[in-house]
Amino acid sequence: MPQNIILRPLEKADLTAVYDLVQATIKISYADIYPPEAIEFFKNYHSRENILKDLQAAYIVVAESDGR
Repeated sequence: MPQNIILRPLEKADLTAVYDLVQATIKISYADIYPPEAIEFFKNYHSRENILKDLQAAYIVVAESDGR
């Protein structure tokens, strides 16, 4: 069970971890619900570039536990 959960603003250094998490979540969670074309749309919509744009334009919080 995660210990010492810290909520903090998303930083540019988090980009790869957040991107990987979002892409894996889309792949796993959407597979039985959406057709492949929709899954590709969601994956493209949540590209590294778009996550970076969100980082610059909005306040995004990440939950960190044990450095992850």
